[in-house]
Amino acid sequence: MIRAGCLADTHCHIHSSDYPLNPSKVLTSALDSDVSQIITMGCDPADSGLAIRYALEHGQLEGLILRAGVGIYPHQAGDFCSSDIDRLQTLINANRRVIAAVGEVGLDYCYDTVSPIKQLEALEALIQLSLDNALPLSLHVRSGDYGDAFADFWALLGNFPHGVSGVVHSFTDNQVNLEQVLKHGLSIGVNGIVTFNRDPTLAEVYRTVPLDRVVLETDSPYLAPVPYRGKTNQPKYIRQIAERLAEVQGVPLAQLVEVVASNVERIFHLSTTDAKLG
Repeated sequence: MIRAGCLADTHCHIHSSDYPLNPSKVLTSALDSDVSQIITMGCDPADSGLAIRYALEHGQLEGLILRAGVGIYPHQAGDFCSSDIDRLQTLINANRRVIAAVGEVGLDYCYDTVSPIKQLEALEALIQLSLDNALPLSLHVRSGDYGDAFADFWALLGNFPHGVSGVVHSFTDNQVNLEQVLKHGLSIGVNGIVTFNRDPTLAEVYRTVPLDRVVLETDSPYLAPVPYRGKTNQPKYIRQIAERLAEVQGVPLAQLVEVVASNVERIFHLSTTDAKLG
């Protein structure tokens, strides 16, 4: 049994111009599934502006807490310059009440579209932006054929001795890097992959990660969970992700939901007691 309104989708992209589902239906159905907190993440300055506008325009539903993230996705960092940080700071200054994170940001070495050097330059500036504004990070870190993104990420964090806060979104790496996540005071985002994963290494991560270091996310429109594979993902499917993770961890669903709700409040400063946006 889930206490009404206790679920949060901490990382999605439902504001994107090509997201195909009707906003009113998406948000109403989320509330009907007890998903009352949603953060939609920007991927560049312009897209971050769209995320903020979405939160402002659609965050009026009773019981809904709708927030935005501002950031630069690693594969959008090819032309990164300091003026991009200025644009994001301007967005934060003007819309602070609806901004919950600096994200989506990070490193992705699966493709060679943007050099690691440029990605690292952007990420270092974005981490500083998060610290300057006391906002958590929503981090995309993925290794691949073009390098070990986690090795570079841990090294970069050494430039910030006072530490950072936030979530390694869609964590699908190994136990070694999970331990580093925990050591650095970060949490991981668990999404629909937990419902269809067949990798025993990742299965062990899902089984052993401390629940007080987990948040749930859909990454909509991507990665719809079982039994909705092949459909456009949406926040209401957080329920299926929570149910599967509780099964994997061997804990009652209500216990998982309660712990994760506390994590969301601690990391993103979202609470089920928050009033709707005025």
